[in-house]
Amino acid sequence: MLGLLAAVRPAERSADYPSPADLREALALKRVQDNTRLWSDAQGRLVGFACVDHYHNLRWELDRPFAPQTGQAAHAGIESEMVAWGLKCMRRRMRETGQSLTLDASCREDDAERIAMLRRHGFLPQAERSLHLLRPLDEPIPAPRL
Repeated sequence: MLGLLAAVRPAERSADYPSPADLREALALKRVQDNTRLWSDAQGRLVGFACVDHYHNLRWELDRPFAPQTGQAAHAGIESEMVAWGLKCMRRRMRETGQSLTLDASCREDDAERIAMLRRHGFLPQAERSLHLLRPLDEPIPAPRL
């Protein structure tokens, strides 16, 4: 899963959640392990994974190579299977807890492909946002002001 994450994520998204460290931490939890599924191609190569974390978020990565013979993504349809998997996990959790829960997902606001996929599968945008800050480490850090 870590290899797929590194292979399919563009460099500008390498720190997106889940990062490799986040993924390792989440997969240490039995509840997340039980809510993780892998997809492989005909040659047995991992092409995608999906999991529902302990906060009810669908997390996924998918290799999206272009298949020239069909003119579509080579693994079209797996996205729908991933969402169906997430819904199955949440239904099981609702039966176990008796709670009414939602399956959530997140992505960058500039990731049009993921936004379109989420909308195609009935996800609705919410007002919550995450803020990521960065600071160059090759410049001096100013003294704190009290």
